[in-house]
Amino acid sequence: MHLPVSFSVWSEEVSHGFYEGLPKVEQESSAELEADVSLDELHTALQSMENGKAPGIDGLPVEFYKTMWSVMGEDLLMVLRDSLTGGQLPLSCRRAVLTLLPKKGDLMEMKNWRPVSLLCTEYKLLSKVLATRLREVMGQVIHRDQTYCVPDRLVSDNVFLIRDFLDISSALGLETGLISIDQEMAFDRVEHQYLWKTLEAFGFSP
Repeated sequence: MHLPVSFSVWSEEVSHGFYEGLPKVEQESSAELEADVSLDELHTALQSMENGKAPGIDGLPVEFYKTMWSVMGEDLLMVLRDSLTGGQLPLSCRRAVLTLLPKKGDLMEMKNWRPVSLLCTEYKLLSKVLATRLREVMGQVIHRDQTYCVPDRLVSDNVFLIRDFLDISSALGLETGLISIDQEMAFDRVEHQYLWKTLEAFGFSP
């Protein structure tokens, strides 16, 4: 059985100089990110969510919120606003039902099982609102050559960039090499302290 090792080595010493020269999110955009969540934002997020998905620990699916929105929408907005102001989400947003889904290969190997967290719909709604806001400013801080998840950028542009790089290198007679890296279980191994520090370095508020 192979279990991934978690490395927690991020520190002020390691990060010294690492963040110098990073772009900053514009002040106007930063203010928009910190604005109160609106009822329209929540409703738009709700309408974009697919039906038929497994609910979280409270057992309330997306369909319940869509049906009852006219009755409970404003109350949910008040709860989420108070939670963001107070710095702590409701208990239902801090709990998840964990289950395992099989992948390909020998199921006696832990790596061939994918853990899935079933989250409550209200948490998904808030996350979707915040993710939508972040998506609008990603282009300010993410390098132009990184295209994934940045609006108005195409992954195919990276293919063209590699093609042009190889053509120019060949024309100039340069010796070049390419490295393709895919980190195994990257989301499981990411250092959260590094994420917070990086967001702060980009100019996002705590």
